[in-house]
Amino acid sequence: MKNLIKIFLLSACAATAFTACSDWTETEAKDGADLTHTNKSEAYYAQLRDYKKTDHSVAFGWFGNWTGTGVTHENSLAGLPDSTDFVSLWGNWKNPTEAMLKDLRFVQKTKGTKVLISCLVFDIGENYAGKGGVSFRLDNGTTLPSLLGMAYWNPVYNGVTYRKGGVGTYHMEYEYTVSGQTGNYPFLRKAIQIMNPSIQ
Repeated sequence: MKNLIKIFLLSACAATAFTACSDWTETEAKDGADLTHTNKSEAYYAQLRDYKKTDHSVAFGWFGNWTGTGVTHENSLAGLPDSTDFVSLWGNWKNPTEAMLKDLRFVQKTKGTKVLISCLVFDIGENYAGKGGVSFRLDNGTTLPSLLGMAYWNPVYNGVTYRKGGVGTYHMEYEYTVSGQTGNYPFLRKAIQIMNPSIQ
């Protein structure tokens, strides 16, 4: 009886395998849209460029590993959100390829995005980064490093003072370690504490 059941199950499996849907073996595109090029109109881009010329809160970002190529746009400026106003290239900008230049011109001319480059200056004058900047005097007469002074500064727009804590900091890369100070980036850490005081 056991052999009969085994033969029956084996026969059923074999029959199922031979009668499987042949449609599964043929691939076809479900959506034939070309996803490697934009489908946005020139009118859309004209409105985008006009918007970026208005007085608005701007979007800024860093961008690295730039190649200007690839179907997914992960290494292309064209893959940045359209709302990006400014982008700063982090490395790999000194000898752009034709693909990189094409990508650059697209975001500049079509999207209206401003593209900046990042330069590292390790030692300006008398090692200002290692000192937290130059001497800066607050309105109350207190003298402190300028990096900390910038952290105390709050912008005033149309007579309203805005606190800038919560996002963004001023950064001096070459103050990673400073003689006589504990921890890495001591002045940057203090600036962050000034702009984003801890809640007691």
